[in-house]
Amino acid sequence: MSLKQKKDRITSPKANANMAMLWVAVGSILTIVIGAFLLYIAIFINVSTSSAFDSTLNPASATGTFTFSGNTSTGDWANITSSALVNTSYYFNTTGIGKPIGALVVRVDGTTYRNDSAGSASALAAAINADSTFTGILSASNNVVNVTRVTASATGTGGNSYTISKTATNITVSGATLTGGVEGSSAWTSSKSNTMTGYLIIGIMFIIIGAIGCITVLMTMIGSIGGSGLKRG
Repeated sequence: MSLKQKKDRITSPKANANMAMLWVAVGSILTIVIGAFLLYIAIFINVSTSSAFDSTLNPASATGTFTFSGNTSTGDWANITSSALVNTSYYFNTTGIGKPIGALVVRVDGTTYRNDSAGSASALAAAINADSTFTGILSASNNVVNVTRVTASATGTGGNSYTISKTATNITVSGATLTGGVEGSSAWTSSKSNTMTGYLIIGIMFIIIGAIGCITVLMTMIGSIGGSGLKRG
């Protein structure tokens, strides 16, 4: 075959059509692969409980702290109100004798908790957690040695209305109310749903376009083979 014949063969309409079909086939397969990957992302977003997309939408519980800077005295108070009808006053007692009506005693007389900043913080946390008034509403922890941290049980902004106060020299509260509660649950659910739906729709569209391309190539090839057979006949 001469150089001219080879050149004519390469530049012939049939060769160009075959090359075009090849590119269409490759592009269609890649489109299907991309679509499948987008569907995978949509499914991953749907089942994943972690948020890497917008952390500000993550739900959070309101918190507040009682910080102890020294010994407490009999008659010191720590007060928590989670609503207009749910409140408790905690009465610190260093002697183990007597208590006001309607108050829960926090004993720091050395029997269970010593009267210092660490003992008072631990005693208050234990008293709050033992208080059935706040079961399912809030809880307390003492991860920092001289701090009692109060945390709303439910996430959301509702806990931001819970008030904390004190009547004591060596106790400091973080603020008049708990803070940091974020109503992220519904917002994140909506954001996640919208993101998932977007990936899902785009992924399906890619797969449909790729499938149409593959079917077109297949039908063209079948037609070409059939036409060649008729021509030979």
